[in-house]
Amino acid sequence: MAVPGLSTVGILFGYANSSSLATIPGSFTKLTRVNSADGVSINYDQIDASALEDTISKYVQGRGDTGGSWTVTFNWTPAVATELTTMISSYTTAKGLDSDNVLWIEVYDPKDTTNAYFICTQPPATIPMSDIGQNELRTVEMDFTVVSYYGIGAGVAPT
Repeated sequence: MAVPGLSTVGILFGYANSSSLATIPGSFTKLTRVNSADGVSINYDQIDASALEDTISKYVQGRGDTGGSWTVTFNWTPAVATELTTMISSYTTAKGLDSDNVLWIEVYDPKDTTNAYFICTQPPATIPMSDIGQNELRTVEMDFTVVSYYGIGAGVAPT
């Protein structure tokens, strides 16, 4: 019987510092209280490969573009503030040691561990102020800079 689809219930997020864009880190530190995350899509340039004799334009695929930004929204709690501060600090400290450092983010689904998503990022330099409204959940949007979209790989459960 075919699975009708997977829900987002139980999805986990983790981060790890690395100087490699090619190799998925062996462990990830868990981030909690993620409320939502944008998807990452790649839009490819179309390069005109037409010649004078062509009566219809011909194209080849060009460079892909992720848009450069990826937003993850967290439920705001004192514990989340500590986690995000630690994540930014660990990246900043590692960056000082290795100028090629990137922050890997993993989107891990325990129901589909062979297809985790991996995004190589730079975190924001500071935690932005959360939106505040009457009788609403307090959340904060963290805008990560996408250095490289690795894509799907075997998941590593964040701890």
